[in-house]
Amino acid sequence: MAGTLRTDAQRNRERIVEAARRCFAEQGLDVGVDEIARSAGVGMGTLYRRFPTKASLVHAIFAQSLDELQPVIDAALASEDAWAGLVDLLVAVVAQHAKDHGFGQLVVLRFGPEAIPDDVRERVLGPVAELIARAQQDGAARRDIGPDDVPAIMRMAGAAALGSGRTGDWRRHVELLLDGLRAR
Repeated sequence: MAGTLRTDAQRNRERIVEAARRCFAEQGLDVGVDEIARSAGVGMGTLYRRFPTKASLVHAIFAQSLDELQPVIDAALASEDAWAGLVDLLVAVVAQHAKDHGFGQLVVLRFGPEAIPDDVRERVLGPVAELIARAQQDGAARRDIGPDDVPAIMRMAGAAALGSGRTGDWRRHVELLLDGLRAR
């Protein structure tokens, strides 16, 4: 019996996170948790048991998004061509932002970078910093980029997804950003 409840609890958690992603994308960050619970098909008690605050729900969305990106992060880090790995990772991050209607970027713009949990932020920023350092060693990336530049680079990359709509303009903007990072 306990196994069934555990499975149900996990399924409810996943439904809540998916509903929150959808509601935030469709209605913005001010959507009420009651609407999220309704969309997930769960009661308010279930939502609050899993996510006591809206911030905890936002954190779960970020963690899930990062879990989805993990195979790309791993492949980028394993790539012998650090520049190619960096390109693949930035394109994947922005593609995800575009799919989620810039959710992450909107959260950062609205609540500040601290809205993203440190562990989630480091799971992306660390690999990007490593790829840039390796690309610099290979002569592919500018030498004047430092670890302190990585958060700004990621904000610029993420901003490419905002306002690009379905035209795919974000790819051009990412190419412009990458061109600025490339060694001359």
